[in-house]
Amino acid sequence: EVTTRGIEGGLAARRGWFRADANVTTIASFERVPDGLGGLLPERRAAHVPTWTGGALVGAELPTGTGASLALRAGGTRRMYTTDAAFQPATKKLAPYGVLTLRVSQKLFGHAEAYAGVENLADAKYATHFGNTLFDRDYPAPGRSLFGGASVRW
Repeated sequence: EVTTRGIEGGLAARRGWFRADANVTTIASFERVPDGLGGLLPERRAAHVPTWTGGALVGAELPTGTGASLALRAGGTRRMYTTDAAFQPATKKLAPYGVLTLRVSQKLFGHAEAYAGVENLADAKYATHFGNTLFDRDYPAPGRSLFGGASVRW
């Protein structure tokens, strides 16, 4: 049995060639799990759910069709309930994280655009997925990486 209580909010502004967006979601998910005797254990924070998530973007698009943006994606602590070597209850946590993405683009013709960028600009070391047990290494997210492409809209 899982219950979720939270608040979500956002703000956006655009003026001429400048754009700014921000959003935050605070999540309080709680779970009650079976105790093995037909009842439920006391309520605790739900596993694998970040305590909060958020994002922000600042960007500009010039009259020449050149655009640039800097985005932040972030998440709060995640918990995993498991057992230790003596089979006693234990809680494993993933730390909060923040990742910056820089993107530049250029309109080519009509509805076509080319873009390139850097994901995880600061090369932050973080994980969003747990290992299988208390002693397993968590699955690290990719470090700094480059991306690029083109898109056509019609």
